[in-house]
Amino acid sequence: MTPTRPCPDRPLARRAAAAFLAAGLAAALAPAVPSAPASSSKKPPVDPAVRAVLQRMEQAQSQVTSFKAKVTETRRLAVLEKPEILRGEFSFESPGKMRWDYREPEQRTYVLADGHVIGWIPSQNRVEKMDVQRREARLRRMFAIGQGADALLKDFAVTLAAASSVPEADELVLVPGSRRMRKRVAEIRMWVDRGNDLPRQLRLVTGEGDSVEFVLSSVQVNPKLAADAFTVTIPKGAKEVRGISGLSIFGNAAEETETVEDRM
Repeated sequence: MTPTRPCPDRPLARRAAAAFLAAGLAAALAPAVPSAPASSSKKPPVDPAVRAVLQRMEQAQSQVTSFKAKVTETRRLAVLEKPEILRGEFSFESPGKMRWDYREPEQRTYVLADGHVIGWIPSQNRVEKMDVQRREARLRRMFAIGQGADALLKDFAVTLAAASSVPEADELVLVPGSRRMRKRVAEIRMWVDRGNDLPRQLRLVTGEGDSVEFVLSSVQVNPKLAADAFTVTIPKGAKEVRGISGLSIFGNAAEETETVEDRM
């Protein structure tokens, strides 16, 4: 049995959720949204070094209209005996179109565009579709991405590691301020490249202790992407599932399976 085709139920749910953490990479490169007014509640003063890194990243994000990179994803989950490593390619286009293509150990394609996620898994002849329009803002907040410096500092306690574990990068440690969010995301570590001021590595640790880490390579900033880069052609006879299996961060699950012919 291949690593990306586990037994159903809980293991599958965990893996499906982990796969979609990759969306955080694209949103991390999106232009920052306007910051909300600063909260009046008392908080410790922000380290000037932290604010400087965030502002550099915010400025760099504002210049990104498209992005493409190779991605190595490492999943360390309680349901796995050993870490699982996936490799593929990731693309982004402003204001929020995303595509990630897994090549190893199994081919899978996921596209987020116009408030909908479509996934295609050839080995299973399976298409997964989900409307996420009402959940996109929650996802962005949860992963501390695509936000201005002030917005991040409002939702997260942000510190700067004294010594970065990644050369030529600043290591930010983000801890959610709300207890409810910490049940889902305990900590995010983001390594900001000192060359282009964009995230080049990200590690997310869930409230249950699972972690997913992404490392970018062969980075292209503002490349010209193909016109059909954010579309997925659904083959006839494919098994379609409404919803993304076990994607708990969106509060939904797979349901009601039908083939393409059933709907034609």
